[in-house]
Amino acid sequence: MLQHLQQAITKEGGMKIDFSELDVTEVESAIEDISDENWKARENINDIDDAMEMADSELGGLDLSDIKEEVNSDDNIGLSGRSLETEEEIDQAIEEELEKIEEMQSDGR
Repeated sequence: MLQHLQQAITKEGGMKIDFSELDVTEVESAIEDISDENWKARENINDIDDAMEMADSELGGLDLSDIKEEVNSDDNIGLSGRSLETEEEIDQAIEEELEKIEEMQSDGR
């Protein structure tokens, strides 16, 4: 395999390279690493494509004007102005906002 590679490089690039001094196991390991990285990259690209397709299908029936109207409403729920530095603070803020939402729903808003 190394001889074939050496001949191909010599033919195409006109360079003389002596692969006989290379450690075969290191070359095999490098080839395997590259193959693994390429496979992982393809998997990541496929995952991103799947996520984008899912997002597109979910957003297909979404009316953005409803969201804008809700965001601009007076009973707006928000986390601005709160300290959200720790996981506990984030959990507490979410719990409080959920309670507000439940109260608004029970009030008929």
